[in-house]
Amino acid sequence: MSPAKKIIEKLLGDRMEDYNLIIASSAEPYTHGYYKDKLVVVRGAGGLITALEPILKLNGGTWIAHGRGAADKEMVDENDRVMMPPGKKLYALKRVWVSKKNLKGWYYGLSNEALWPLCHNVFERPVFRQEDWDSYYDVNKQFADSILKEVEGKEKVIVWLQDYLLALVPQMLREKRPDLIIGHFWHIPWPVADMFKIFPWDKETLEGMLGNQLIGFQRHSYCRNFLTSVSKTLQAKVDFDNLTITYKDQVTYVRHFPISIDYQAVAQSSRKNKKFGKSYIKEIVTGKYEYLSLGIERLDYTKGVLERIKAIDRFLEKYPEYIEKFVHINVLVPSRTLIQRYEDLNRELETLIENVNFKYATATWQPIHILKESLPASQIYSFCKSANIALVTSLADGMNLVAKEYVTAGPDDGMLILSEQMGSADELQDAIIVNPYDIEALAESIKRALEMSKEERKQRMEKMRNIIANNNVYQWAGTFLNDIIDLSSHHELKSESNGNSNS
Repeated sequence: MSPAKKIIEKLLGDRMEDYNLIIASSAEPYTHGYYKDKLVVVRGAGGLITALEPILKLNGGTWIAHGRGAADKEMVDENDRVMMPPGKKLYALKRVWVSKKNLKGWYYGLSNEALWPLCHNVFERPVFRQEDWDSYYDVNKQFADSILKEVEGKEKVIVWLQDYLLALVPQMLREKRPDLIIGHFWHIPWPVADMFKIFPWDKETLEGMLGNQLIGFQRHSYCRNFLTSVSKTLQAKVDFDNLTITYKDQVTYVRHFPISIDYQAVAQSSRKNKKFGKSYIKEIVTGKYEYLSLGIERLDYTKGVLERIKAIDRFLEKYPEYIEKFVHINVLVPSRTLIQRYEDLNRELETLIENVNFKYATATWQPIHILKESLPASQIYSFCKSANIALVTSLADGMNLVAKEYVTAGPDDGMLILSEQMGSADELQDAIIVNPYDIEALAESIKRALEMSKEERKQRMEKMRNIIANNNVYQWAGTFLNDIIDLSSHHELKSESNGNSNS
């Protein structure tokens, strides 16, 4: 029995046996495409797939997602379904086809030029366009219709929706099938109520979300922000003590479920990995150095990369003794390149890095090295294992799993510098926690991490590893499903303040 299966069965036992499970997300777990004229199937990356696929394999449910692979349409049956995973056929992947017009408005427009900056609140002005909202509504209706068709004639159905791209689906389902058990996990932050109030479709979005019986967020503060948004926008009964909302005779529970990683798999992969250290890094960093700093993220204005580079500049300016001793590698995965703001950010970052490298570079050394590509997990773990410190300094983030991956895969005497503006800071208190906007403090944190005693670094890393090991990604998924099954059985959830396991 796989470790994932053992953990899930321990958490859920046989509770899922009587239920039909539907998971819906914008991203699909597998895509079909072509490579050198040959058909290939590619498994998606990320913690969501790692967490949810084992449950579907055991349950035999259905994953509904936007089909975007070049060969996706060729592989489905007349009901737009294909059995997964390849070669085993344990659950169904049902694909939703989105037109180019709606993809532009739903994904690039409303989701990532409006909701994304609005929810992260990093002083990036959201863009609100009526045509984007219309596309967002249309695609949400497509997902709702696809789910409704999938569950025709079925009873005891759990629908678990993922993230901010499907906010209207819950109420659309509730109107047609009030018997469905609907839960939603919102992976990104929820902003303060006065910020969300500027969204032109705030009422419609909140009403859509309240079709859920259970809504999960990454942090307790996001739960309270959501409750406050509802209380200021809708004529609803909001219970801040028990974290419940009653609206039009529907009760919605709001809880925080911090997502995590597959600790055992990452740790095992890292232990087996022999490609790390200076011999591995030499292909990227030429010349000698003593200390390696690491950053890994998508290229996004929420990730604080500009502020991080400015902090490295300030660190070398204040402590020139680290010139030719300190290098920083940043893996930046290109992201949302069709949105102009991301292209502007790319150019701004390139100029800043060029200036900092010019300022400090010697004949055989430069401080900052950038890799703009998506790397396989094994290579990411090689970088983690090679780095003395990791800078995970988002300006805002739901959780940020890179922090947990570094702690798990990194050296025993490594050190994590962590932004206070992200969910992982709630758990990883033994990191050096910083305000990512404070360039001076961030520069000092680099010096502190490098000069901290080896014994203290090892103690801190061990404590953080224990936390991640005890709260892995299967714990996250199993706890959410356990709670929603309790609700389906008409059992009330305990309030977080009274000992809920997620508090």
